[in-house]
Amino acid sequence: SVPTRSLRSAGLFASLFLQGLADQSVCFRAAAIIFSTGPRLMFDFSQFSAGNLSGAREILESLPYIGEYTRPSTALEFVQHNLLASRNSSA
Repeated sequence: SVPTRSLRSAGLFASLFLQGLADQSVCFRAAAIIFSTGPRLMFDFSQFSAGNLSGAREILESLPYIGEYTRPSTALEFVQHNLLASRNSSA
């Protein structure tokens, strides 16, 4: 089975990227999380680039079981609670 927490993280990072709220490094992190959850979720990391939003969107739409975690409100909550905290701790 695929860890729910990994899927949630992957969906949130990908959502941030697709909304233009995350840079490419964050989106590659999302790709790594998705990739690490198992072979059934493997895809080409290059799809997650600023020049290929449609490719990234297509990948997300092919993974319906993370779709519930790509709502904007959820992603924004994630920014507030996780991304900002990680930036502060690394500063």
